[in-house]
Amino acid sequence: DLQKYIGGYTYNPDEIVIYITRTNTGEHSTTGTIVSDDGIINGFSVELPRGTDSECMTRCPDNSKIPHNCYCIMEGTYNFEINTKKYDEGDTKNTSLRIISRVDNNRIGILVHGGRDDAKGWAKGCILPMPKKPIDNCVYGAENRNNSKDESISFVQHIIDWVHGRETEISMRTKKDIKSIPHKIVITKTF
Repeated sequence: DLQKYIGGYTYNPDEIVIYITRTNTGEHSTTGTIVSDDGIINGFSVELPRGTDSECMTRCPDNSKIPHNCYCIMEGTYNFEINTKKYDEGDTKNTSLRIISRVDNNRIGILVHGGRDDAKGWAKGCILPMPKKPIDNCVYGAENRNNSKDESISFVQHIIDWVHGRETEISMRTKKDIKSIPHKIVITKTF
């Protein structure tokens, strides 16, 4: 209850809301918590460094340079959907959510997909859910990680299954089409 109060979490049974609260940022990554509005989903998040507001509004360059020189998106409320796009076999983005709201400066294509504690090289501004508390500010390629790629992908699948379950429950109860049910990701920070 205290976490809900501090994070400003609310519960509307006719919406699907995921709260991401950034709690630490550094040169290599930003870490935080990820919680569903009904408390079923409880985990952690890893993103690229927070940077300045201006850097958070800058589009990530589309190149293959690793680690990527990007920043996480601005705090705010964003609409999302389950991503149905298919990528190369084994790509972590095959199991993902996609933010469909336009982010500042038309930054688009922000995904919530699997990865590891070392965000650089795994995310181009995307959000990486983790089942276990990640190492804060984990350096790219570091061996001391608390979450493997497979553990993170499984956790993302758990979130997707939860979304499907909520869609079905809300749709049956309200007789609404699934596409008309609000799907939101609310991002805040405590640092």
